[in-house]
Amino acid sequence: MNDSKRAVVLLGGGVRLSNAQEELLSWLKVYNIPVVYSLMGKDAISEDYEYNMGLIGSYGNRYGNLTLANSDLILVLGSRLDTRQTGTNLETFAREAKIIQVDIDKDELGSKIKVDIEINSDILSFINEIKDEELNINTKEWLETISMYKNEFSSIVGIDKSSKSNYFKNIRISK
Repeated sequence: MNDSKRAVVLLGGGVRLSNAQEELLSWLKVYNIPVVYSLMGKDAISEDYEYNMGLIGSYGNRYGNLTLANSDLILVLGSRLDTRQTGTNLETFAREAKIIQVDIDKDELGSKIKVDIEINSDILSFINEIKDEELNINTKEWLETISMYKNEFSSIVGIDKSSKSNYFKNIRISK
């Protein structure tokens, strides 16, 4: 992780199943690491976490998917990386990213997509192991970039119609 300039943590249902939410949030806040989540990982992170980039995949938001696509390291915690997250063309999924997948089910490790490091572990145990490791990562520029993604490509309808967000105008339909 120390070599990464654009790290992101992808949360799956395994975070909740291991009751690792509090420990994970504490660890993320120390280093200001952005997160995205799968559908099953939605409740694994607080919506109030400043660098929560939201749901990814075919049902996800644009800025979360951009964060994942442009990362150089993905720490996958308790997610099986199915096609709803990765898409069907696996060669285009996070092309520049090293992938570390942590899962308690060893049969899920690397089963859907090639990963660089497979760690067979309960998520809470994994977080407890790494939380005392001193990381020397600088996320400042990356956080500025993903904040721009969130501002530019937010799905929330706002008052500012001049932004490039997914804004829908009132459309008059005639019969």
